[in-house]
Amino acid sequence: MSKKRGQPDVARSGKSAFPVGATNALKQIANCLALFLINSEALKGKSDPDRIVLLDDFGFDRNSIASIIGTTPDTVSVRLSEAKKKSTEAKKKANP
Repeated sequence: MSKKRGQPDVARSGKSAFPVGATNALKQIANCLALFLINSEALKGKSDPDRIVLLDDFGFDRNSIASIIGTTPDTVSVRLSEAKKKSTEAKKKANP
């Protein structure tokens, strides 16, 4: 694998590709995106499980989802497990 001169080999170093300040800024942007999604017209009146699944689909981890929704990471895990089970059952009914 070639790398350009002056660029650190992030894969080997185990360090983030972004400076600490940039990482914090990216987290803030992600939180803004999450709040935008949660408050969007498409999700107004939707239940927390629907919101949890959407945030999971967007790649948020359990702790972040819990913080955004206002619940615990364990509750998020349970809701995602329930949603996966429902999805699997629906697929079985659709394709007997």
